[in-house]
Amino acid sequence: RYYVAQAWPLRDRHHGPLGRLLLLRDVTEQKRAEQRLLAQQRVLATLLERERLANELHDGVGQMLAFVSMQAQATRKQMADGYLEAADAQLARLAEAAQEAHLDLRQSILSLKTGPNAERSFIEALRHTLAGYRDLYAIRAELSVADGLEDAFAPECGVQLMRVAQEALANAHRHGQARAVSVALTRHNGGARLTISDDGRGFDAAVSPDGGHFGLAIMRERAAQVGGCLSIDSHPGAGTRIVVDVPLAPLMEAHP
Repeated sequence: RYYVAQAWPLRDRHHGPLGRLLLLRDVTEQKRAEQRLLAQQRVLATLLERERLANELHDGVGQMLAFVSMQAQATRKQMADGYLEAADAQLARLAEAAQEAHLDLRQSILSLKTGPNAERSFIEALRHTLAGYRDLYAIRAELSVADGLEDAFAPECGVQLMRVAQEALANAHRHGQARAVSVALTRHNGGARLTISDDGRGFDAAVSPDGGHFGLAIMRERAAQVGGCLSIDSHPGAGTRIVVDVPLAPLMEAHP
């Protein structure tokens, strides 16, 4: 059961100490109701995120496969007409496009397998994601979490932070060719800070704040959706550091 405890000093008529009055208020039902609500919120956030992911697959991998199919037909005609050199160059471009689509699909599958849900919190999902990331790309990935942050994130906030982390990890491999990535969750100015650093190629953030990648712009939007902000620090040859500051969910002052 869960209780909220309050204590007051007891004194005699001469103001001498007699002891303390301890009041325990049973908040078990309230706590259970909050837990049920939290589970429902996690389910809803997961469903909304799956819908977003379905749209991203349609706009990304789906369109890429449609392009490959159309260009493959054009290449067959080039070969039939005897333009073998042009057909060979086109096949090389198709191979690159198919490889990119395959990588995006594998990343999307990893996102679905390891994302937050009704049974798994954001921190647990982040640990699963990093484990899958290490297996998928053979990249060193470390996670550090400050004390007290295990259950401090609202479900929608956890889902959006997870997608930011997944996009950052994918970019570290795909664009940065990183060999090591570190992820840290700390407290900052009354909220939480997610920091993702890699040792990849980096880019000139002063010239191109989003590195020319559409995914980084989406990451900023995701942070803004939960009242947070995202900043990027990157330099050519010096890796990339992504910092996301978000508010924390209010914690109930109850003691089991």
